[in-house]
Amino acid sequence: MTFRAYRPFFMGFLLIALVLTAGPEPARCMHETPTRDCIGPCIPDCNDVCSRRGYQSGACIMIVCCCEKV
Repeated sequence: MTFRAYRPFFMGFLLIALVLTAGPEPARCMHETPTRDCIGPCIPDCNDVCSRRGYQSGACIMIVCCCEKV
């Protein structure tokens, strides 16, 4: 009887736990396009890091460092 009352709480808790364990990947991917790869958090030398990795250029989009392909 008690479990019936707390079932929505446990299901909500389980849903939140599953979403949080998925990590930041879904948010990162929404900025990626066929000509852009996002490599990590925004850093001051994002353009230089992208150039060293062989990309044409790089820039911070929101809080993510994204590199433009040739």
